[in-house]
Amino acid sequence: NDLKRLIFHCRKNAIEVIFVRHHDDDLKYGSHDWEIFSELEPSSEEKIIDKAFNSAFRDTELRKYLDQRGISQVIITGMQIELCIDVTIKVAFEFGYKVIVPKGLTSTFDNRLLTAETLTNFYETIWHNRYAQIKELKEILNEESYD
Repeated sequence: NDLKRLIFHCRKNAIEVIFVRHHDDDLKYGSHDWEIFSELEPSSEEKIIDKAFNSAFRDTELRKYLDQRGISQVIITGMQIELCIDVTIKVAFEFGYKVIVPKGLTSTFDNRLLTAETLTNFYETIWHNRYAQIKELKEILNEESYD
């Protein structure tokens, strides 16, 4: 799938891959559902950030880790668009990171008000050229530099 293609591309091109894993009252730390999807298994060298809030930055080592590594640009994928992904994109923007979001590589669920497709279209429209650059995967895979 496209997320696996992006991860493979990053690994092949020495672009660091960082996994963020969420836990809360509904998603118990250490439970099966909390685990990173087996097809996306991090390598032993890849960083895993555990978080308990919607933002991947709140009460985690993510910002310090990125800054120590001299990382100024992040490619954000994952779920859940209207919660963790939206907050993380906006916080990364506030901290001055250049944010790229691959079109279609964030996801969510239908809720009682909106479909996942409507939410995706809405947030990608809000983020683009405000908080992030929304890019097609093929564009990201063909870029020579991410700076």
